[in-house]
Amino acid sequence: MTAGRLIRRLLVVALVAAFVVVCLRLGWWQWQRFGLTGSAQNLGYTLQWPVFALFAVIMWWRLSKLEAKRRLTEASAETAPVETRETDDPAPRADRAGNEAVEVAKRFGTAESPAFVNGILDRIAGLLGRSPES
Repeated sequence: MTAGRLIRRLLVVALVAAFVVVCLRLGWWQWQRFGLTGSAQNLGYTLQWPVFALFAVIMWWRLSKLEAKRRLTEASAETAPVETRETDDPAPRADRAGNEAVEVAKRFGTAESPAFVNGILDRIAGLLGRSPES
């Protein structure tokens, strides 16, 4: 991780944390106002502010996962063999992609994952009219 990326990540985490603190503090303030006035509007805002804080945390988490997925995709595209990127015939690329899918399943999945991925790929090949072995 580069220094710039680390600084941006820390700034985003600090911003999200500050937003959560502010939202929870505003919820507490609305709760105190509800206690004084008994207004249903204050009670509604009391319940809304923590939801806003939760939304910020969920969005930060989701965007972090999407960024990690994007970096992984870019890294795998950079390390792909040149012939995979430049060939006009889609069949060899599809076969290599299937092999890569099985390798990823072996590396990141359970013991049953490669067989599961192979089954799915064989089924797709059958639906496309190709024999699974070719």
